[in-house]
Amino acid sequence: IHHRMPALLPLAAYPEWLDSKTPIDRAQAMLQPLPEGLLLVRAVGDYVNDTKNDDIRCFAAPGAVQSELF
Repeated sequence: IHHRMPALLPLAAYPEWLDSKTPIDRAQAMLQPLPEGLLLVRAVGDYVNDTKNDDIRCFAAPGAVQSELF
């Protein structure tokens, strides 16, 4: 989806993932695709691309949010 997508881990994996003593090969093994259907993928408009926008309009379909001119 995105080349800088964060790691999405099950809650039970958090302690081991965050433990600095976890060997790198074990941490890499934890990076597995999520089960099918766990994430919802949908198109959103350009409004979401501006970091100052932090509201429900970020979830609007493309073309649904009218940008402010000034």
